[in-house]
Amino acid sequence: MSDGVIASTFGNLLQELETTLTSSWDWPSPEAAFAGYVYYRAGEKSPCTPLPSLTWPLETRLVHAPDLASVGYLLHAGGGLNMRAAWRDAVSRIQASNLFVDRQSFAYRPIELFGIISGVAAFGTESQELMKWGKDLLSRTSPIHGQEGWPGLLQVAAEIVVGVRNASPVFDVSGWAAEDIAMSSWICRAIGGSKPERAIDESLLKTCGAYASQQMGIAKAAVMHCSVRDAVNRLIESEISMHWQLNRPRRDAEALVVTVCRRFHLFAEQLKSRHDQRPTVEVKDEYDVQNLMHALLKIHFEDVRAEEVTPSVAGKAGRMDFLLKRERLVVETKMTRKNLDQKKVGDELMVDMTRYKAHPEYRTLVCFVYDPEGYCHNPTALEDDLTKTDGDYRTVVIVCPKGI
Repeated sequence: MSDGVIASTFGNLLQELETTLTSSWDWPSPEAAFAGYVYYRAGEKSPCTPLPSLTWPLETRLVHAPDLASVGYLLHAGGGLNMRAAWRDAVSRIQASNLFVDRQSFAYRPIELFGIISGVAAFGTESQELMKWGKDLLSRTSPIHGQEGWPGLLQVAAEIVVGVRNASPVFDVSGWAAEDIAMSSWICRAIGGSKPERAIDESLLKTCGAYASQQMGIAKAAVMHCSVRDAVNRLIESEISMHWQLNRPRRDAEALVVTVCRRFHLFAEQLKSRHDQRPTVEVKDEYDVQNLMHALLKIHFEDVRAEEVTPSVAGKAGRMDFLLKRERLVVETKMTRKNLDQKKVGDELMVDMTRYKAHPEYRTLVCFVYDPEGYCHNPTALEDDLTKTDGDYRTVVIVCPKGI
């Protein structure tokens, strides 16, 4: 899938999610605090007010779990410094409570549980008692929420932030709902600190296209928006990386071909070293050079055309050794021998340079001169004299190896 198709396919969904976030924003609330926390931990810009910059209403006392969860997210994001003492005191009052008497306590409400645990994590080693209480609480809520689905994934995230669980979770998201896949992606990147596997990105983008963003709250909308945007960007980067030589300017393709030429002799020498003296390819003449160069170019470029015919110049046509059509780059190979020394190679290359300009696909010519026996007495001079840029045409001459 091209980057243009990806962008057009998911642009509307991302816009809808942003609209849901901005139109439903309600601070203070655990959902709004969690939404801000999503972007803070991912290191991304939130469509709403950034969490660390939010302030707590002075008239609102810290008594109830939803408020404690909201401030817990705020504290873990580095905000609400004036609320630390009040929050710690409020949590102290519930530490002795039995949170499992009925299912109305925050222990059964994953977003609130995660928010309070995030507040615990904000204190870190500053309060060993508080940290122990948080870990013990999670050990009791784990059987309730499990490890899958939205509640289970919030439980996993909470366990990671206080060190109960390994920071690099692995998820099998096959058959999961879009919101759960999005959460797993966010946990990997924002909580676990590792890039989600490609399978997670692909599953998310396959399942979220038909997702009704208008029907979700801001907590899920934030996770979906953050994860989908991240997955789209990552897959675009992956496609560019996979085909980088096809999408960059031809000078980058030139640099790659030059590197191949510079290291050709090392490659040819390595081929001689085979286990049990098994047969190998020996570079004895120019045809051997062409065969090996063809194979090397095929590793890096998709469209490599051998022996491309050039238009007739002065009644005589010729053949390019290799044409990289998409990059508009020609590779010409020579191998010196007793009757093809530096001067004669130079003369042949100058003829090639003139002839190839008539080909409509030619813009760059890389001339590779393989000189294993040292017939070029001054290879640097040959390179410097013939390497040049002439208008829109460029020629690069590489002699390898040098100094033999």
